[in-house]
Amino acid sequence: MEYEMFCDLHAKMFYGFWSLIDYFNTIMSNKAEIAKAEYKKVQDRNLDMEKQYFIGEELRNYFENEFIDITTSSMIINLSNRVEIYLKKLGNQIKKDKQLSVGFDKFNGSSIEKTKAFFSVYSIYNIEQEDLDVLEEVQKIRDCLVHCNGNIDDSRDKEFLKSIINDSNKAITINGEMVITENYCSKLLVRTKDIMVNIYKKAGYGMIRETHIGTNRIT
Repeated sequence: MEYEMFCDLHAKMFYGFWSLIDYFNTIMSNKAEIAKAEYKKVQDRNLDMEKQYFIGEELRNYFENEFIDITTSSMIINLSNRVEIYLKKLGNQIKKDKQLSVGFDKFNGSSIEKTKAFFSVYSIYNIEQEDLDVLEEVQKIRDCLVHCNGNIDDSRDKEFLKSIINDSNKAITINGEMVITENYCSKLLVRTKDIMVNIYKKAGYGMIRETHIGTNRIT
């Protein structure tokens, strides 16, 4: 009998990204129900008609104009943070297992740049440039959201971000601030998860397949 299981490091990483994707999909697919529940809370408070109308209009404006922005922004920030965390975990695990003298943190730059240099120096795996571009894209969007409140003109990566804004399927600007679309956010979540799974796999920390004749790491 043959079955597959994840090695512990891969399992934690995979669940970290899968749970984020699942959470995002659940929120977006239940947007209408969430709005109805919030409206009902207002109705249950027995407010006078004027206050109920005012709060109702505020909620309507929120779910029509702000809900997507707040949700996608928080997902991208969370996604970027998880990339950083799990690249560092992978680097530290490799250093430990291979008993390397110089670890991941000794390299300069972002977690993505550190991983690229670390992998290159120790001939672990040359990450595809296309994959690096996606991870860096997520990081640049995150930096703009966190450090510039989504204001592209204040971002050090404004030229790159403007190229994203030029594609209305990816992002738009409202009052000068970048708003990531639901579709683009969903694609980035899935694409990043796939890239991270491939990086772990190529580095030797993918799934493990067990059979009746022994255990073999899938490559």
